[in-house]
Amino acid sequence: MLQRLNTAAPDPDTDHVMFLADGRKITWREYGDPNGFPVLALHGTPGSRLKYRVAHNKALQRGLRLITPDRWGYGGTDHPKCPSFKGFADDALALMLHCNAYRFSVVGVSGGGPFAAAIAARYPGNIERLALVAPVAELADPKMTGKMSLFHRFCFRGTPRVPGAVRASFWCLRAVAMLAPPLAATLAIIRAGPSDKKVMRPRSMRRLLGLTFAEGLRNGCEGPVIDMSLFARKWDFDAAKIPSKVQVWLGNEDRNVPIPAAVALGNSMQNSQVTLTNGQGHFWISKDLDIVLKWLSEPEISDRTAAQVECAEPGA
Repeated sequence: MLQRLNTAAPDPDTDHVMFLADGRKITWREYGDPNGFPVLALHGTPGSRLKYRVAHNKALQRGLRLITPDRWGYGGTDHPKCPSFKGFADDALALMLHCNAYRFSVVGVSGGGPFAAAIAARYPGNIERLALVAPVAELADPKMTGKMSLFHRFCFRGTPRVPGAVRASFWCLRAVAMLAPPLAATLAIIRAGPSDKKVMRPRSMRRLLGLTFAEGLRNGCEGPVIDMSLFARKWDFDAAKIPSKVQVWLGNEDRNVPIPAAVALGNSMQNSQVTLTNGQGHFWISKDLDIVLKWLSEPEISDRTAAQVECAEPGA
């Protein structure tokens, strides 16, 4: 079913590639402890497998193996003809089984949040914990958009009505990111609050974020187009039925995602905790990622090895 082109490598800057049964390709990198507990780490919109490079040393210290793929349409990962959250969950599980990770945790940042939740909903027997950081929530109901910038309100609610608008916007960001990564990050935080601008003030931080954008958009803008299309629809899974332990982190100064909707998403899940932090924005994880890694590395009461017998196969 699957063909593995690269075996596990200790170098965190090594790219890995696999092919799904239909011939589509998934690219990913691995950070942290290669023998640690596996965590599927999903980047935001836009983003790439480079997102978690800064977490390599901390993940190593905490005994976590971060498997960080390019999501559909980003970097080197192909997308299906008919994208859906359930379909992404199937591909994600295929990747994890390919990496010999049968029981694992999932973390989704921003636009990666709905995809992370979809995996936890579709394959609960495989999921240890679900971490959602400043996640995009279900926004089919206009009342859930909350306070957002006009740009993001347009992206989340206007894309179905203006074909090509999202693609054009991200093509502009792509052009800047390819030429000047720090400038692309600067453009991305124009509408951000004071806390986000403070986090991204160092050129090194803006360069890292810009390089993540550039790699994700290297082959085009299909990734964000798919994301925005799925965000604007009713989700094809029920987050309220996720049984895993869930932690949602939000900053009260976040202007990139609607906070009321994200809080409602967290509160809808049966075993979740929502942490709303004063004085933090959308990019707080860039400097405080270890908070998330610490939570993911906490031991569970259940036996992780025994739990593997109930793990599902893709598409089950």
